Amino acid sequence: MSMRGLGVAADDELAYRTLLRDPAADLPPESVRRLTVLGLVTVTADGIPAAADPRTAIERLIGRRLGELDEEIAQIHGARTSVSSLLAELPTADESDLAEQIERIDGRQAAQQRIWQTTQDADEILAMHRDRPNLATGIRERTLQGLERGTAYRTIVHRDMMAVPEIAEYLLTIHRAGDRHRITGEELHPLIVVDRAVAFVPITPGEAESGALMVRQAGMVAILVDLFEHTWRRSAELEPEPAGPTESELAVLQQLAVYAKDEAAARALGISVRTFRARVAAVMGRLGAANRFQAGVRAKQRGWI
Repeated sequence: MSMRGLGVAADDELAYRTLLRDPAADLPPESVRRLTVLGLVTVTADGIPAAADPRTAIERLIGRRLGELDEEIAQIHGARTSVSSLLAELPTADESDLAEQIERIDGRQAAQQRIWQTTQDADEILAMHRDRPNLATGIRERTLQGLERGTAYRTIVHRDMMAVPEIAEYLLTIHRAGDRHRITGEELHPLIVVDRAVAFVPITPGEAESGALMVRQAGMVAILVDLFEHTWRRSAELEPEPAGPTESELAVLQQLAVYAKDEAAARALGISVRTFRARVAAVMGRLGAANRFQAGVRAKQRGWI
């Protein structure tokens, strides 16, 4: 796995790996300098470079990178109220090819129907909800069916929802079934992201009846995913989780350590590739990991593996 996503250039990564294998290796001075700044190398009083322990060095890099991302996302977070209105200003189908990537769906019922159609066979659904769900629409049943199919859900709701007994009971039911929920007191702007490829946002902020914008433009969807992840990290668990991994989580982590391909890991567990990937996403969500590598690091830190 490349360390480029952690801010380590390919040449510097190669130098670090070389030093791990051969502590006496002669590295270019510039590489030593850059690796020292990154915390991957320390230099002794005699001027001899030594490779830092990967377990602590990589986690430190991940923490720094996440901090940088938090700062970037915070800027986006401050302007999030303008996302829907900006999208609504995009040219129509006659004026731009973007119309194929931004679809306006007028009316709450039509928007809800399109969301249900889009999420029918999803592998992952990320959602932020400000308004109380309409339980009469069968949302509980639809969510439970999705969980049975192997869809991985993560949902953020406002803590005020827990003050309504019927809604609190519903949230706890689907949370315990596998739709991982977190709560926050911050203002939430409704958002649904399907497989990190399609997003739904209200046409008019604060007016669910107006309908939704269905966004397929990759850059916009990526920003909305970042907004979700930023809010997720700032939110609290709906209820305390067990200290250790479940049998399913432990099995997933063990297979990730053994197999490089999801197909092989899924076969070893006797489940479909789709179900395996959904379980991986759920484990990453519980560990607060941005990727599989980080999930492995945090699992080791917690003593799970």
